[in-house]
Amino acid sequence: MFKDFLTALIQKIVTHLKSHSDFFTLSEDDREKNLEAVSIPRTFKKYLVTATEKTFINDLGLIVRFSNDSKNSEIKGNEFFKHLVEFLNSELALKIDHINGDFYLLNKKERIEIVEKLIKGESTLAQTLKTILVNFTYQQLTQEVFTLGSIVMDAPYILVQSPREIDTELKREIRNQLTEKYPASLPAFQINRKLIGGLRIFENGKSIDHSWISRVTRFTSLTSN
Repeated sequence: MFKDFLTALIQKIVTHLKSHSDFFTLSEDDREKNLEAVSIPRTFKKYLVTATEKTFINDLGLIVRFSNDSKNSEIKGNEFFKHLVEFLNSELALKIDHINGDFYLLNKKERIEIVEKLIKGESTLAQTLKTILVNFTYQQLTQEVFTLGSIVMDAPYILVQSPREIDTELKREIRNQLTEKYPASLPAFQINRKLIGGLRIFENGKSIDHSWISRVTRFTSLTSN
């Protein structure tokens, strides 16, 4: 699912590094300034600020192997892939939260129009993210992110069930709370109309304590109407 995204990301990074051959000799502060105008997600800028030249070259080889054979690549604990998991669970998750269940009932043209508003830009990198959101279902996307997170960082599968659709703002609040405890997991939201009210949260299939949910604004709106 992420092969085209990784290819576009690495092409953009390598192109920039070719024009700045002294990049890895710079201080972290200077690297940050050097990357300000580069249109890549901030998570990967953070990776580049601290990576050594040797580490980056080794990671390039690993990324290529992963893209060609994701099942047989040793990515557990790798710093680049940790940042990829962070990107998917933070920056991309913010886009995913704007997509509700009705999105997948729309025709492709309508889905494209919605995604174009969520992800700005016409770069190859932006296009790969748009393609992912348009062509893959919510279940497929969350499963892929979970699989990656579980391999790289032993992330558990977190499922949030609610009696009806949760709006974008409340999803974000719930996700922020869960991310504090499960930073490597992308919580999957699911509607369970059999629930009388409130939320059920599961970690690897087991119900977990969610007393913290009382801190989430407008939680009672899930049972209204």
